[in-house]
Amino acid sequence: FKDPSKFEDVSIFHRIKHLELSICSDTSGEMLVDLLLRSPKLVVLKLKNVNERVSLFQWDPPSSVPECLLSSLEALERRGYTGIGGDWDLVSYLLNHATCLKTAKIFFESHDEDDEERISKALAYMPRVSK
Repeated sequence: FKDPSKFEDVSIFHRIKHLELSICSDTSGEMLVDLLLRSPKLVVLKLKNVNERVSLFQWDPPSSVPECLLSSLEALERRGYTGIGGDWDLVSYLLNHATCLKTAKIFFESHDEDDEERISKALAYMPRVSK
């Protein structure tokens, strides 16, 4: 997938309502920011890791809140959530800014029951702006 800022015709992003993005490198966070900023009608956002060894190590939020978070995003799904670093920051940012969010499904894979419990509790207490 090309960097969205390199496309000549960016008008297509204004029509996107459902986006699935695979996280496959450190630059995935930058691409996600660009896509969120260009997709004001986004309703569903699904993020997943390509494999267990690849995660979002760093999340640099945009300087302004994307319009889709303020007016249209209703469903968030995050598969392969690690609960650390950029992954924590991204989910926290989305929950703190998505005012219309109706569902958020966070899936993590852990072989350690203590780790699962710690992550579940942290997610339960994570602040969110939507009801």
